[in-house]
Amino acid sequence: MNSGISGTTGISRRRLTKLLLGAGGGAVALGGVPLLSACAPPRNDNGRVLRLAWGSEPSDMVPLTTSAGPAQFVGSKLFDGLLDYDRNLKPLPQLAQAWSISPDGLEYRFTLRRNAKFSDGRRLTSADVAFSIAKLREVHPRGRSTFAPVERIDTPDAWTVVLVLSRPAPYLIHSFASAESPIIPAHIFKALHPGERLAPERIVGSGAFIVKEWFSGSHLLLERNPHYWDAPRPYLDNIVMLFIKDASARAAALESGEVDLLPEDLIQLSDVGRFQAMPAFTVDRGPYAYYGSVQAGLSFNLQNPIMADVGVRHAIAHAIDIKALISKLYFNFAVASPSAITVYQKQFNDPSIHPYAFDPAEANRLLDAAGYPRKAGGKRFALRLAWNTVGGLPAQAPLFFSQALAAIGIDTVIQTVDFATYTRLVYTERKWDISVDRYGSTFDPTVGTQRWYDSRSFKPGVPFANPAGYNNPAVDRLWDAAAVEGDPARRKAIFGQIQRILIEDIPILPLIVPDRIITANRRLRNYAPGATGTLNNFATVHFDPVRGEPKH
Repeated sequence: MNSGISGTTGISRRRLTKLLLGAGGGAVALGGVPLLSACAPPRNDNGRVLRLAWGSEPSDMVPLTTSAGPAQFVGSKLFDGLLDYDRNLKPLPQLAQAWSISPDGLEYRFTLRRNAKFSDGRRLTSADVAFSIAKLREVHPRGRSTFAPVERIDTPDAWTVVLVLSRPAPYLIHSFASAESPIIPAHIFKALHPGERLAPERIVGSGAFIVKEWFSGSHLLLERNPHYWDAPRPYLDNIVMLFIKDASARAAALESGEVDLLPEDLIQLSDVGRFQAMPAFTVDRGPYAYYGSVQAGLSFNLQNPIMADVGVRHAIAHAIDIKALISKLYFNFAVASPSAITVYQKQFNDPSIHPYAFDPAEANRLLDAAGYPRKAGGKRFALRLAWNTVGGLPAQAPLFFSQALAAIGIDTVIQTVDFATYTRLVYTERKWDISVDRYGSTFDPTVGTQRWYDSRSFKPGVPFANPAGYNNPAVDRLWDAAAVEGDPARRKAIFGQIQRILIEDIPILPLIVPDRIITANRRLRNYAPGATGTLNNFATVHFDPVRGEPKH
């Protein structure tokens, strides 16, 4: 197959070839399993091959024991969920054609499609759904808590699944997307030993595509599932996922036509304006409500006596110029989001909460009042500033915050470390004072936001849960009340109470929500039709109807 590289802008043909197809490597196995082949990926000569770029290779292709982005992206193409969701998070049918919730919120009933099959041709039944949910409850990072209220899973017939809950869980109806809760074949996964992964060629899925080829360092090739239930979908014959670590090379590949799509967060913000000005491309700023509402901000290590002083935390909040943060670091592709529940979660967010005013004079006054006057040289004290180098933050972020703190007399030592060291520093060794990171909220505050603040989430060694070590029993009780409250208005009111307490306590200082930008060839359609963004099954993706594509 032809793997020639077309002309590019801003990067040499030789350099782009090296970055697109991998530099130097022989094929390396995924999880110790054999690779499928090492041929060049197919071209898009007939308009039925989608080529996209991704920045890293997935460590797994089944989003069962992981919620990592690459695994979710690939897995959502290989496995369907019971439901899909429109941009307003309204549930839509997928493997379940109908569903209902009992008035007391303790029973969820799903009616499955009778024509649904796995990619090996075997029928998908209620036994597979029961097995999948039980497995997610056992091994999935979020599924362990999301499905914890599921007391029993009944399968009265092959096409009916009934989840019986021990307590109401109003968030549960939004938990069944393919990237979050994939439906897997029991006849394949039951045979696996704990921790065992399937070789790529053995993956049998319920989704629109199957794995055709894995070439580590180059690409992953997916092929149309001939047994997919929603014929004539999928419209594409193939999806080619090219592994391109260099952000400039990804942009050059899109501009040259070598790829058609850069999913969320895979374009440098400094390149966005250029693509907005070119009529051949679409720049989609979102947001996508299922995973797209991710805040950037600061968390404070409350085990440090200085950080435990709420007056110091208020002073730091007044030292941050949010407008400058948005314009200088995010090129205006972000919005202020001061509450623990982001501004894009309108059904839960309290809009009366505003950012702390940028007021260095007030910050200095608060620090003086807290008993930390300036010493010789104008410094009050020093803090360790850690930051998540792979969390999608601009590289200039730690320096921006360091300079803001220096202006009010706080010296900082920036801790720039690899991801594994960062998680160990912050969540195990606790050798930090302020951390710059992004805080995912997912589709519901109970599922995504609570873990950042709930005292029971704080366990040394457990990453991305209550980094501050915050402990407020009153807030814990409110989280518990919201988790079981079935009335939407009362639930929003409870979340409002939580947000008003947290904006005063600020164990985490939420600042902004960056746009999660998708960049695509303008001919590409339906790449992100619903709330999950590009973490959908791609069954409806197609190009404009030229070169013989279906007119849909």
